[in-house]
Amino acid sequence: MDAVTFRRQEAKRLKDFGDVEPSILPNAAVLRKAKEQRLLERHGLLYANPILNLLQSSKQGKYTGAIHNIGLLGFFYIYWSLEQQLLYRVRSKKNPIGFMTIDATGSVIKRYSNCEPPIFLYQCMYVDNNGSIPVFQMVSADHKSMHIAYFLRKILAKGNEAPRMVVCDFGWTILIAVAEIFAKCIDLRHYLKKCFNILHGIDDTIPSYFIRLDASHFISMISRWKCLKQRDKLLVRKFYLRSLSQAYKMTSLEELHTFFEAILVVALSEYVGSNENGEELPSELRLRYLNLIIKTVSAPEISDEIKTENTDRDETDKLEDDDQNTTDWFQWSANIYDNAIQLAMNCTEGTAINACYNPDFAKILKTRLIPYVVLWSGVMRLHFQIGEEIATSSSVESAFADLKNRAFKNQLPIRADKFVHEHLDYLDGKIKLASCQKDILSINYEQQNQVTLNYSASSAEVQTDQSIDDCSYSSTINYNVTQNINLTGDIDKNNITVDAIVNNNNNNSNNDNNKNSAMIDTIVIDNEAQLSCNIRENWRGLIRESPDEQCSTLKKRCKPSSYLDKCPEWDYIKLARDQIYSYGMVIYAKASLSITKS
Repeated sequence: MDAVTFRRQEAKRLKDFGDVEPSILPNAAVLRKAKEQRLLERHGLLYANPILNLLQSSKQGKYTGAIHNIGLLGFFYIYWSLEQQLLYRVRSKKNPIGFMTIDATGSVIKRYSNCEPPIFLYQCMYVDNNGSIPVFQMVSADHKSMHIAYFLRKILAKGNEAPRMVVCDFGWTILIAVAEIFAKCIDLRHYLKKCFNILHGIDDTIPSYFIRLDASHFISMISRWKCLKQRDKLLVRKFYLRSLSQAYKMTSLEELHTFFEAILVVALSEYVGSNENGEELPSELRLRYLNLIIKTVSAPEISDEIKTENTDRDETDKLEDDDQNTTDWFQWSANIYDNAIQLAMNCTEGTAINACYNPDFAKILKTRLIPYVVLWSGVMRLHFQIGEEIATSSSVESAFADLKNRAFKNQLPIRADKFVHEHLDYLDGKIKLASCQKDILSINYEQQNQVTLNYSASSAEVQTDQSIDDCSYSSTINYNVTQNINLTGDIDKNNITVDAIVNNNNNNSNNDNNKNSAMIDTIVIDNEAQLSCNIRENWRGLIRESPDEQCSTLKKRCKPSSYLDKCPEWDYIKLARDQIYSYGMVIYAKASLSITKS
């Protein structure tokens, strides 16, 4: 019962009409404070400040050993239970084909004020043949890639091995952190460069771990591009979505090169069909090739006409471009785009107007998708020897949905300390259901071989000058990030003295220049500055440049059909698209003619 309702009921019982308010009737502020103290006592919380309760939980109580680090300035909280870590170690050793998924979500923890940044929950899930289990968590109000990298580095520093494969969405900050910590690269561009050298035979040094992007986020990102969201682009949008969804499963770089050139030529050509001499236009050949990719079970062979066109080009210039200019994926993408423009210049006149003409789509494809082909396609699967044809992070999305709709239904957002405590209790039951007798036997075998975990009250304390030098997986870049919390005096319910010192040498004036520089589903590298560790995770646009700026929200969308499957009935869908477009052009021509006559 809230304070206002209680006062009304007591006034009805104690007071008559026109009487003075009795002194035994407490005011609303007193009632709210009494209710807060009662709720804190019920949940085993000693202080009104959530951070102090978390510090207390890290030193004593049933959560001792599950709390691994706390930050005060730029609040963050890294936690996982002993059972989670043991189960992860056992499963990862038994199943070498298992992989980890990482994602972030918001709207779970209440902020102190609207001026404070939103607090996100970062969840790591381990997926293998036995299912998925939650293994590592972090709650953070600082969403820069350097802090996510610190979280991953902390996992490795505790003696946990990194998985061979990580699946995530297009979160820019998570990609940078995973490339640095798990793949042992300088940054994401370095990872892309390594993959480029492998596929082009320049070098055979494979990165330590495989990074793959989730198929659902991949399709969702493309469907939200503005160039495909117009009402008259509905069928054209399906064509491009189905085409790119088939490219997601391709494993040959040569096949991807042909596909990218074909889809760019179609998007840049105004006409299809044949020219004045009756010869088929390059756009018509490539449109037919893309339609075959969509509707056939196996990838179609490249037509003889397309092969002839590629052979008729100046091979000398092509070789020079490949050897001298093509040094990374961005130049590789630019070369394909330039070749497509040259072919599209021959399609300015034809027998039919191209319904798929969309130069804006071609430009976005060149900058946002093709340079990152090794992240979202299957072109690196054969080199890493791991991963399915379709990678998915649905396990972590399902965990978030279960958390919000079952464990904390109609309760979120709540206080940070209450959320962490209840989340650990929720994870305890989930891990117990996921464990079995074989896991216990494996754990006992490890303990007999002196593979033990030093989890005690002393090791779980918040330490001074805590470093991560013991992590053998640390990157060559040192961001010089330390989280130091010095405690003076004993923690007492009535008397507490906390001296908080958090050193963050990279958290300086550069923050103002990097705010809101990365969206969760769009990755574009325009310059080297965007690869800095200050790029932030922006879940649903909650990271704002100023407290007064309104947050952008995403409307719920209907669940799309599976674009990853082949579509044998594509000829009928394509026919309907062409008829609708032709009818629209006839109406437009008649309207133009009537205006001219008048």
